[in-house]
Amino acid sequence: MRRSLIIAMFLLPLALHAQLLWEISGKGLPQSSYLFGTDDNVPVTFLDSVPGLFRCYNDCQTVVGEVVVDEAETIARMTNAAHMQQSIRNVLSESEFNMVDSALRAEMNLPLTSVAMMRPAMIRSMYEMTLMERLFPAMKEDGGMDSFFQRVARRQHIPVVGLEEIDDQIELMFRTIGIERQSKMLVGAVMAAAGKKEALQRRGAMYRAGNIEGIYEETVRDTSEYAMTEGERFLMYGSRNAEWVERIAELVGEKPCFIAVNVMHLPGEEGLIRLLEEKGYRVRAVK
Repeated sequence: MRRSLIIAMFLLPLALHAQLLWEISGKGLPQSSYLFGTDDNVPVTFLDSVPGLFRCYNDCQTVVGEVVVDEAETIARMTNAAHMQQSIRNVLSESEFNMVDSALRAEMNLPLTSVAMMRPAMIRSMYEMTLMERLFPAMKEDGGMDSFFQRVARRQHIPVVGLEEIDDQIELMFRTIGIERQSKMLVGAVMAAAGKKEALQRRGAMYRAGNIEGIYEETVRDTSEYAMTEGERFLMYGSRNAEWVERIAELVGEKPCFIAVNVMHLPGEEGLIRLLEEKGYRVRAVK
């Protein structure tokens, strides 16, 4: 009995972690490709504990990400696209402006007037990134999982391919959602800051357990006026997944690929796992 319990305790983490890493096979593929769900809220060092991850990575000839990461170019293009023609004072109430201003001064030593001509989505991104780095200092040092796989690939002279262009992300982040709605989401981010660490810790625990459905369901359950609406979630995940799965089908048909995208793109009816299965591939958790 005791021996069985010890074996079960040993195998449990393997089964849970495997839910982050999926093998894509079948449909005439000569060699398997792999799909991995990333989370930049979790340190890169966690990857060492995912069974089979680096074996699967080394079996592939192409590394695929959401976009090809070039930090200097990305920052420059994002910053240029973030400017708008009106001041954020025109879309925030006085109380909202003061609240956001106080938060930026406290976390970033930055008055809101200094970035008043930037789109609210960019201000929100800057604020949340700063807040996350303060709460979890290790995040700032390791650069995130998505860029990690691409950095390693470049050192090994392995091709790196993006499922979309940076312009696609700029369009989604700054133009698909209107300025007023972006402003509401900025205010919501500031209001949620007090519980941010607890929320990130909860999500991190689910991620480490491989509970991708739990992460997805928690996001869907958030129905506050500042959270993503169903339509916004579809634009962020469902719509992009539908385009990405076509690109993935092309890429895995050419060479075995290691595909690393945010974990939110994997689960659900519109997730990549389900969409790949609907295209006739066999998608199974790596154990």
